[in-house]
Amino acid sequence: ELRSSSNIGKQDSHDQSDIKHILTELDDIKRSKKRNANTNKADIDEMKTLLKTVDTRSLTNESMIFNISQLLSGVVELVQIQLQLSLQDEEDRRSIALSGYKADID
Repeated sequence: ELRSSSNIGKQDSHDQSDIKHILTELDDIKRSKKRNANTNKADIDEMKTLLKTVDTRSLTNESMIFNISQLLSGVVELVQIQLQLSLQDEEDRRSIALSGYKADID
């Protein structure tokens, strides 16, 4: 079956219009993907910055915990020394009191 030249021209015009529409949509998709890629890169960069901040804070906290641990260790040692000195002082007082009592008896 032969098509008339006017029908062929209309079909070509319609095909060209469809092709232009498809190309426009492809350009829109390309721009959208590029925007998404830029957004994703910005999000990744922001996450990297946050991770660096968290890492720095973590190191700072670790250092502070170590310092507090050292301080508490010193406090515990001082309390133990104070306890030993108090016990020794009490023992010395008893010893002196007993010596004084014995001297009075003799």
